Amino acid sequence: LGCLQFEGTHKFFPSNGWGWKWAGDPDRGVGARQPGSWIYHLLPFIEQQNLASLGQGLPDALRWEAIGDLIQNHPLPLVHCPTRRPPIPYAADRNNQFTTLPKNARSKGGGSIMQCVRNDYAINGGLREAVYFASGPDSYEQGDDPSKYSWPDNSGFVGISCRRSDVRVAQVIDGTSNTYLCGEKFLNPDFYENGKDAGDNQSCYTGDSRDVVRFADMNDLGPNPDTPGLNDTWNFGGPHPGVFIMAMCDGSVDMLSFDISREVYVRGIHRTDEGGSLDDLVYDLD
Repeated sequence: LGCLQFEGTHKFFPSNGWGWKWAGDPDRGVGARQPGSWIYHLLPFIEQQNLASLGQGLPDALRWEAIGDLIQNHPLPLVHCPTRRPPIPYAADRNNQFTTLPKNARSKGGGSIMQCVRNDYAINGGLREAVYFASGPDSYEQGDDPSKYSWPDNSGFVGISCRRSDVRVAQVIDGTSNTYLCGEKFLNPDFYENGKDAGDNQSCYTGDSRDVVRFADMNDLGPNPDTPGLNDTWNFGGPHPGVFIMAMCDGSVDMLSFDISREVYVRGIHRTDEGGSLDDLVYDLD
């Protein structure tokens, strides 16, 4: 419902930021200029204006400390599945090269990130064959100037949210009741609390990455129940026996079987397949 209210206000679904080097900034608005995730975009629409305002209007150094505080100490219960784990800060895996403070965040008193707040739900990122996320630019100046940073072309994007996206309801050609908006992401239970899962090592407010977006995979893995020893950072899934839970673009919520056919799953991800050949939808970039 927050996503639909956001779309009604801004005329596009929440964007997903700049990449895993960046977190949400209260002075950067929404859409292409906002480096934070779709979850960060939603804060004012899910009764979390206090979190959205942390650091607002402060000089860079103090604002970045506030952003560092946000990603490390302010969990969001709404994006946690109570079956899986409680909404608390979790330890950061310091041995993972991708677990780091974003470029626009600082720890008070200096030092590295020791913990972060996570999420169990991810937005529909379309087909894995056309992944749009990366670390992002090195500075605000670079990210704001197309002559200094080459952002990817989103014209072929078929999901709901990606880097700097602006997908409108009218672009969900297959119908809002037939297209996934967001849902439970797969996680390896061995890594629920330690940050060793590459799709669960950043905060929920950090920009476009596998932590906050999932896809239809090019292989036959598909959605899976949380399984010890299985590492899958691309797909949706979940901790519930037999089913995973997805919110559709009309605001309804469906419980889907893990036995869902490959075709139905891909078509639910793809907002413009219009019944076309599956072979034309799923392709290998090579």
